[in-house]
Amino acid sequence: MMGRPKRAIFALGVIAAVLGLDRLTKLAAIEMLAGTPPRDLAGGLIRLLYQENHGAMLSLGADLPESIRFLFFGVMVMVVLTGLLLFVLWKPVVGRAEVWAAALVIGGGFGNVIDRWFFDGAVIDFINVGIDGVRTGVFNLADVSILAGVIVFVLRRTIKPQFVDSHQ
Repeated sequence: MMGRPKRAIFALGVIAAVLGLDRLTKLAAIEMLAGTPPRDLAGGLIRLLYQENHGAMLSLGADLPESIRFLFFGVMVMVVLTGLLLFVLWKPVVGRAEVWAAALVIGGGFGNVIDRWFFDGAVIDFINVGIDGVRTGVFNLADVSILAGVIVFVLRRTIKPQFVDSHQ
């Protein structure tokens, strides 16, 4: 287990790294992709295209009234992320895997909330992967970070704790 000061430094470092990479990639997407046709990389496996998403994942909720979207995707998400951060920093027993998972989710979540503040309630998305007609929705690095954090947390909870904690 990690002590509170070490846990705070670790968590805030991961959050800062995620936010920094997310901001850089989104600013690059705005600069290089906005107003241009999609660009295929790796034989079309990766497609870069600029998209503003006013909803949640896969544009869920994009058709809701602006005030409701602000309440759910702005205010409620900030409250949940802040609560998760406080939980991780002050809970007496939290392992490195949980801190890492939570920091990935928090960093990615804050990255998308920051977008909503600066882009009229929208999140900047620019990555799409797939082959031919089988493709993902358009996403960003903040979304990847959130998904990675959820996967780490789920794996941490499903793999025997002594195996996962052996190097903590």
